Formats: sequence, structure tokens, C-alpha cells
Amino acid sequence: VSMGILRRRAGWWAAAAALPAAAVAVVMASTGQWHRALDLPAFVRFQVDSGALLVQAAFVVIAAPLAGVAAAAAHAGRPGSPVRELPGRSLRATLQTIALGATIAAVSSVILSGFVMGRLTVPTLLFESRAALWASAVALGSVGALLGATLADPLDAGACALGLAVPVAAGVLVLGPVMENAPTALVNMALVASPIVAVAAAANIDVLRSDVMYQISPLAHTRFDYPAWGTTCGWHLAAGLVCFAVLALTLYRTGRIPSAERAIL
Repeated sequence: VSMGILRRRAGWWAAAAALPAAAVAVVMASTGQWHRALDLPAFVRFQVDSGALLVQAAFVVIAAPLAGVAAAAAHAGRPGSPVRELPGRSLRATLQTIALGATIAAVSSVILSGFVMGRLTVPTLLFESRAALWASAVALGSVGALLGATLADPLDAGACALGLAVPVAAGVLVLGPVMENAPTALVNMALVASPIVAVAAAANIDVLRSDVMYQISPLAHTRFDYPAWGTTCGWHLAAGLVCFAVLALTLYRTGRIPSAERAIL
């Protein structure tokens, strides 16, 4: 990662690091036990940690696509725009920005989990769930980057990115009656695609059969299989790779990467 990106995007890195802390704050506020935050019973710590992970995944669904749009606008430019400050390296800079932001958020999440639980409990689940969170952030950021470089108006790109990310992430949670009679394979695919469900599954959280979902969603009473964390990472990273391949093709075709410098990528 170039030092220029590290310096110019310091605010981005701070926001990425703060995202897990904001999630913990939201969950702690819901418990109403701020006064004893450092002296919570073990079962409450577990609830806070699990809830914070779900909130982090929800935050990623919103923040990652918008960050991708911003990264593309900063490094790759928009259709019809002149070549940016780092011509020929714009695609690499965009990828570095998204990957580093996702990495900082995932590492911060691991640290916060250790703080909330008082120790790094179940290291395997901790690693697997944060790996899934990282892969989801990269995939969503890649979608945002592609739209940010394709659409002329960043606001349109951001709206389209959220219009894709939010239904994919939350659709399986709110469309239970629609999916009740869907084939099991289709339901399983929807679970893999949803960052919220996939991250929860990697942490061994049965989010679709929670008390609330069990009462309001028929999907909780049907047959389905949660995705393994490796499956989540594989599919989400594959989606990100496809988006970056299309982004590269888009930049080549629009001439925002000079032909003499395409060999750099």
C-alpha cells in the first residue's frame, strides 16, 4: 500500500476502525447498562458481542458500497473525466483503499470482541466470522467502486449501490413469506449472498431462528442450511473480483487509463 494513500485517506481508516466501536455502543445503549459496562455478567457480554457483530454487518452493508463509490471517484474518476493524479494506477489504488479499509474494520472488530468478552473466546469462530465480515466488505466495496466509475453522478452511484446492497442483505430476513415455498437451493443461495446472515452463520449465530424471527418469519420453520464461512468468503471474494475485472475493462474502454500505462496493472 502506497504511503500516499495512507496519508490522504487517514479519515477513512479512522472511520473503518471506529465502525465496530459504534456497533458495540449501539448494542450497549440497547441494554441500558452503560453504568456497569466494565462489570457485565458473562451471558450479557456474550449477548453484547453477538449483537455487535450483527450491527457491524449491517453497518458494512451501508458503509462499504458508499466507500467504494468514493474510492472510485477519488482514484478512477468518472465517465468523461480527465485521468487522475495517479494515471495507470487508479485501479490498484481503488483496490488498495477498499481492501485496507475492510482489513482495518475486521481487525478492530477482533480487538473490540476481546475487550467486550474480556478475552478472545473461541478463537476459531472469532477468526471465521471476521474473515466473512472482511470478505463481505470487500465485495460490497467493489460493487460501489464499479458503480462509482460507471455512473457520472456519485449520488446516483451511491443510491444504486445501496439499492443493490440493502435488498440483498436484508431481503432474506424480511421476505420470509415470499421465500417460504422457494426451493431449498435458492434459499441457501440467498443466505450466502446476505452479509448479515452469512457473517452471523460464521459466528454460529442462528439469526433466522431467533425468538423474533421465529415468530414473524415462516422461513424459520423451513428447511435451509447456513453457509460455511469458507463458502461465504469464496463467493463474496469472487463477486468482488468480477466487479474489479469489469471496472478495469470500463476504465480501459473509456480511456481513463492511458494505453502506455496499462501494462502497469
